[in-house]
Amino acid sequence: MTKTSFMRTSVAALTMLVISGIGATAAIAQSAQTAKILVVEIAEITRSSLAGKDLTQQIETQSAELQAERDRLQQEVRSQEQELIRQQQILAADAFEERRRSMGQRFAAAQSDYEDKVRRFQIGARKAERELQSALTPIYQELLNKYGANLILERSTLVMTGSGLDVTREVVERLDQSVSNIKLDIPAPGTSTSGL
Repeated sequence: MTKTSFMRTSVAALTMLVISGIGATAAIAQSAQTAKILVVEIAEITRSSLAGKDLTQQIETQSAELQAERDRLQQEVRSQEQELIRQQQILAADAFEERRRSMGQRFAAAQSDYEDKVRRFQIGARKAERELQSALTPIYQELLNKYGANLILERSTLVMTGSGLDVTREVVERLDQSVSNIKLDIPAPGTSTSGL
């Protein structure tokens, strides 16, 4: 094969690739034009639906309890440290060191217990949020069928939408009809939480 025939073959092959690429791009563009998209705002569904409000209230209550416990532990640590500093002047060095070590162990155990409560709370909250999303899945499917749509997008991912595409209010109404609350179930201490 001569250099000239190789060049002609390469140019012909490149031309075929460009033409097929243009055809593929046109097919993708045509398919994108036929997409029917619905829009939802997940945060609004959570804020407005009965189940979302209920779950949010449970999470906020539990969070406040954990915050209060953390604040109490921190105050207790500060108070005990101050007391230990005052006792340092009157205790023998070995007695002081024993109290310091004992206090450190108690607070390390309390911190570990607190961290376990937070971890179990987070697991329970994620599980409850997944239950809420599971309750939404059949509603989304019903709306896809009702409107002949083939895609639902979260409003926050979009730059701009046309009117009539947002079905958030309808999702909230349907969710309220099917689920009014979701229980925040926090695993008990010592419960295996792997896979949750």
